[in-house]
Amino acid sequence: MTIPESQESPFASPAGLDEEADQVRSIMGDYLYNIGQQLGWATLAAYVQAGMLAVLMLTSWMRDQWKAEVLQLVVIAALLVLVGAVGMGLYSVRQLADAFQYDNKKRAVLLFLSVIPWLAVISLFIVIDHARHVLAQQRVPLSGIGVDWLALSNLVKSLFGTTFHEPFSTAQQNQLYNLAFCDDPFLAQAAAIKGSFPWPTLPDLTEVLHSWEDYAGNEMVDARVRIQHCRLLKSQARTLPPLQILAVIWELPGDDDPIFLACYQGGICIFIDRLGECAMVTAPSPKLSAEIEKLLAQADQWLDRVAKYDFPRPAAPPATNARLTFITTQGTRAVEQSWADIYHHPDSRQLVTSIEAVLQAIPDDPSERAL
Repeated sequence: MTIPESQESPFASPAGLDEEADQVRSIMGDYLYNIGQQLGWATLAAYVQAGMLAVLMLTSWMRDQWKAEVLQLVVIAALLVLVGAVGMGLYSVRQLADAFQYDNKKRAVLLFLSVIPWLAVISLFIVIDHARHVLAQQRVPLSGIGVDWLALSNLVKSLFGTTFHEPFSTAQQNQLYNLAFCDDPFLAQAAAIKGSFPWPTLPDLTEVLHSWEDYAGNEMVDARVRIQHCRLLKSQARTLPPLQILAVIWELPGDDDPIFLACYQGGICIFIDRLGECAMVTAPSPKLSAEIEKLLAQADQWLDRVAKYDFPRPAAPPATNARLTFITTQGTRAVEQSWADIYHHPDSRQLVTSIEAVLQAIPDDPSERAL
């Protein structure tokens, strides 16, 4: 069936646009006109990737449960842009190859068009690298819908700095030492992106007794325990004032193993003594709970004097120093001085007295305190 000449197609371009396009073609030539079209698409792709970079920077102000979702969408969009850019470059080479006679000038133009997909690849790597840095700064592991426990454990050790230290002589003591600091609270937020914790067999820190097989010697289990411990602190942080103490950690090194004490809201405490005995009290006696509450109240008066730090937790202090670490609703604060200065200073003397009272209140019966 033929269409009469008098009948115009409803899909025909406006005459004005066709005339303008013909004028541009006559001035530039066909192959330069096609080059301009392809460069226009390349510019559009560059704008799209610039927008993705802007979205990545804006994630700093997003809610925690949205951050990893947005980053996943940005990376997927970057992959789509890459596929489009590669297809655009191949199409350009195919369309223009016949028009060129492959002299030096035209070869240079063809080479430039062939470089467009590689420019897209480079920009994609820039986007992914920026996303990795954003994840590191916000401490949000990007692991898809599920949770990769081994990846989380590696993130704890590498992406966020070396947070696992070994000041004690046994692995059991060092596991408790590092667990006490809970210096990766963003792991709990990242794992809760979907609004739930899918770990039915996760060890419960509220139970009194555990075997060390639940914790030591398994990196994946260690990561789960860290996350559960972080969740405990974060749940308390939601019910407390803006700047409130969550935990006090006391480190007193010595010639042999140091003394270590970590006390938390709710009466939970972790203790390692000079003899290397470990204790995690999750069901404290009324006396121990009262002493821990006094210690936290004393520490509250110190918060305004101690600076917050954002760098990875340093190694245990040297033998001549003692260190107090305060985990608060607004981050971690620490003060490290010589033991003599802390012990004899009038402002800190009452705090040290409260620490000694907590140590004396820890039960002697191993069945009441030890893992």
